[in-house]
Amino acid sequence: MKLLVASGEHPSGHWLRDCLEREGYWVVTVDSGARILAILEKVSCDLMVMDLQMDRPSTTDLIRSIRQRTDMPVVVLSSGGKEALVSALDSGADDFLEKPYEMEELKARIKAILRRTSHHLDLSDTMMTLDKFTINPIGRRIVSQRGEVHLTAKEFDLLLLLMMHPMKVFTREALLKNIWGYERYGELRTVDVHIRRLREKIEEDASKPRHILTRRGGRISL
Repeated sequence: MKLLVASGEHPSGHWLRDCLEREGYWVVTVDSGARILAILEKVSCDLMVMDLQMDRPSTTDLIRSIRQRTDMPVVVLSSGGKEALVSALDSGADDFLEKPYEMEELKARIKAILRRTSHHLDLSDTMMTLDKFTINPIGRRIVSQRGEVHLTAKEFDLLLLLMMHPMKVFTREALLKNIWGYERYGELRTVDVHIRRLREKIEEDASKPRHILTRRGGRISL
């Protein structure tokens, strides 16, 4: 597996690279956001770890630009607290880890994300439909009469999980465990942001969803 590590701090970037290479990953490193898009034009990576300042508008714009080009999962490392988390996820990041963090936790999250994206949730190759949308589980594409709907890797996994279990009611903890591979109460905001973003992309009126529903107790169902 090939990882892209973007870090504006040289010691931190080198440490990340060394730790991840010891896990057997092939790691490509860049030291600035400006170089990321150029690298992605030449190198295909399976996941990116971004250790950049989330309080800078240029960083959120960068994540959006990455999203327009690829569905490669993006994990953001930041010390900006909840505001940085929301900003990162709203921009298209798949996961967020607040600094300071434990390297073992970062490695566990990377493994969980790569496991999900490589196996595509073990779905069949049958085309699936949801109202006016057609979903290709293997190609990981969703299209409507207006064209393709661009989802992040985690948004796609979340939608497919719900579609594979219609009418089943999931707790947010269950979604966190199934999609992100871990279960921790403090991370539930990640689920909330992804649900909101997914509704904005597939519901006619995200404030009055007809597909992705919130049940009593904050549980989610399709």
